[in-house]
Amino acid sequence: MEDRELLEAAAKAAGMDHLTCWSKKIQDWDSAHRGGPALHADSSSGECNSWNPLIDDGDALWLAVALRFTVAVRHHECEVFSDEGECLASEPIFTASAFVKPEQATDPAEATRRAIVRAAAAVCPREPHNASERVIQREEACTTCNGSGWVTRDPDIGTDRECSVCDGKGRVSDA
Repeated sequence: MEDRELLEAAAKAAGMDHLTCWSKKIQDWDSAHRGGPALHADSSSGECNSWNPLIDDGDALWLAVALRFTVAVRHHECEVFSDEGECLASEPIFTASAFVKPEQATDPAEATRRAIVRAAAAVCPREPHNASERVIQREEACTTCNGSGWVTRDPDIGTDRECSVCDGKGRVSDA
């Protein structure tokens, strides 16, 4: 995913649907992201309410808190976990050493911001790309058990069993 797509998905995951415009180079003097790329609201206030957690520590921290992420930064990587403890994203951190040249080293803050944005994009609800991918699922009461989840096994002795059509749920779907 490109940075713009990552940011759009992260904003959607955080419920920031008002950020609908993308600028490669923010021009607004009042913007914290002046000169850099960012998402911003399409409004009369211009680009001053821009957002880019890939380059802004404050935006990244806000995103991690809003989505209740746990961030673990270790000497070799940064991992971002969901509230349930699932690892959603990780980014390697290379520090200059005998094995890593200084120009190949990774900024730990940059790796952490990118991991947070990738994790947010991972939890973003996805829209199907075309109508054929959309599955419309309707649930109806099971006609075999009349929605109870049980059918009479033997009417003479009154024993019931779980409905085999709806697996005892009482509802069936058409998908």
